[in-house]
Amino acid sequence: MLVNLHISNYALIERLDVEFGRGLSIITGETGAGKSIILGAIDLLRGRRADSSALRDKTMKAVVEAEFDVHNNEAVQRWLASQDYELGEDNVLVLRREISPTGRSRAFINDSPANLQAMQELTLALLDIHSQHQTQQLANPRTRLSLIDSLTADKSLLKRYRDAYEGYNDTRKRLLQLQQEIDVASTRREELLEQYDYLSKLNPKPGEQKELETLFDLQSRANQLKEDMSLTRKNLDGYEQSARSLIERSLSLLRHMRISALETGQNGGPSVIDRLQSILIDLKDINAELENLDGEIDDDPKQLARTEKRLDDLYQAQQRFKTEDPERLPKLLEEMKREIEESEDPGVMLPALRLELHHKAKELKEAAVALSQQRTENAKAFSEQLQQKARLLGLPNLKFEARITPVKLWSQGADLVDFLCAFNKNQSLVSLEQTASGGEASRLMLAMKAIVAGKLQLPTLIFDEIDTGISGEIATLAGRMMREIGENLQVITITHLPQVAACGNANYKVFKQDNENETLTRIRRLDNDERRYEIARMLSGAEVDEAALQNADSLLKNQIQ
Repeated sequence: MLVNLHISNYALIERLDVEFGRGLSIITGETGAGKSIILGAIDLLRGRRADSSALRDKTMKAVVEAEFDVHNNEAVQRWLASQDYELGEDNVLVLRREISPTGRSRAFINDSPANLQAMQELTLALLDIHSQHQTQQLANPRTRLSLIDSLTADKSLLKRYRDAYEGYNDTRKRLLQLQQEIDVASTRREELLEQYDYLSKLNPKPGEQKELETLFDLQSRANQLKEDMSLTRKNLDGYEQSARSLIERSLSLLRHMRISALETGQNGGPSVIDRLQSILIDLKDINAELENLDGEIDDDPKQLARTEKRLDDLYQAQQRFKTEDPERLPKLLEEMKREIEESEDPGVMLPALRLELHHKAKELKEAAVALSQQRTENAKAFSEQLQQKARLLGLPNLKFEARITPVKLWSQGADLVDFLCAFNKNQSLVSLEQTASGGEASRLMLAMKAIVAGKLQLPTLIFDEIDTGISGEIATLAGRMMREIGENLQVITITHLPQVAACGNANYKVFKQDNENETLTRIRRLDNDERRYEIARMLSGAEVDEAALQNADSLLKNQIQ
């Protein structure tokens, strides 16, 4: 419910503060007084784009602020919670738009910054404005279905469908997620098997690469090593001047000297002859080892190529698996083998989940059929009641049909509803949007609101001259219908008809006030005497005399009976 509206520095408004209550609030005023300015300001709260040209004082910002009591508005409370906006314990919601002199606009929800889309979404559940040239939410499929569903007090079929729809979608999402997991697992397993096959064929061994690198170093230098080895062996024992020959000749000479000091070592140690003899033995052993090592040096080009090829394969594997550690490949091979052996197939859950989805789909279809049957009955009753209400509002020739059309399952059922009508005799039924004038559509909406008032949670209704094109008794009936709706909803009506104005629970007047240098728009809540005078003015259209006041008294008396 709209509790308070504040507007400052906007168009002809310097400052305006007005409080609204429950029931039917009537706003009147002469043409051009500024009623449309107030609605324009309210439209800013509904997310309309701002224009700095609307600023009264171009050096100051314009502010439009509205305070709402939303303690009974569950839709608003859910939206605020879903968007992380806080709502105080008093359940008061404050919307604000500010327009700077530069044209920059800012929006706030309970003092928290908001974008225009958020304002638009939120105010759909707060304000429902109907003017001569707007049918607004009647074009919204959800609004039409809500009107039809509202005729049934028992909402169990609708709840059953929504629960089934949610359950079906939940199971469907889980199935899609499982299939994605299966696809990911399958792809991973294929990649793993491919990598394992590659690595198992390579079959790297711990320490192998280091050994091969050492071997490759030897094989790549094999010819030079053999030449050096051959020369070393000759120097040790290969020709007359080799080390072995020289030592043997030296031993022979020493023995022939027969010097006891050469045959007996000093201080009990080995003698010189013994030491040379030991060197000779070591030379023979060294030469034998060198001979063996020479035999191990492989100078076969084919063997060198095989070693080089094996090293290249190991290096490529390291690059493929992004590792510089030569010992990582054997470990990786073991890890892959273990992962393949231990991996579980998520596909085992697929049949059960598919069966669950089948059952959910069956439940959803059954719920949709039951709901469609109920809606078909409601649509017929809604059409009949609307035609009756519309006749009271000056639409005697109206033919109306709420036609249920089957569609693909969606969040609101298996149906859409079209509003078809003809306002004249011998006219074929066509879509409401195509045939209704602004006044006809507005009165049609008034009749609809009267049918569902109290059954459907609706926001504040604002009717902008919805009574255009009617007068007399029909205007009286329209005013009473608005007052009737106001028993369950807050209704704010802008009107030029005294018959409608007399039905209000509260009356407000918009007027212009001329100051020395400017003209300002004001609004004031009328007391009983002022209300009587305003209705008399609307009746007389000229100066208010005693006869006009008496007529106003009579009208007020009749309208509130």
